[in-house]
Amino acid sequence: MNGKWTGEFLPIDSAPVQDGVAFGPCLLGPAEHGADWIVGSWNGVEWKDSNGFVFAPRVYLLLEPLTEVSRRLGLSSQGS
Repeated sequence: MNGKWTGEFLPIDSAPVQDGVAFGPCLLGPAEHGADWIVGSWNGVEWKDSNGFVFAPRVYLLLEPLTEVSRRLGLSSQGS
C-alpha cells in the first residue's frame, strides 16, 4: 500500500497510483456503468475487484490494512 488512510472518499483521478505498482485495498464505487460499491485495488495497470474483474470507479476510500485494524483493536494472532 502506498498511501495514507484518511477516512475520506476521494475522486478516483486523485488516487496515487503508478504503472506497475499495486495500491489498495480500497472501497471503490460507484462504477461508471452504475455497478455497486466493491472492495478492490489497483493492480499496477487497472482497478479490479477481488475476483479480478476490471472496474471503473468514480471514487475511492483507501482501507486500513487488516494488520493495523487488528493492532488498534488489541487483537493479535500471537499465542493462538
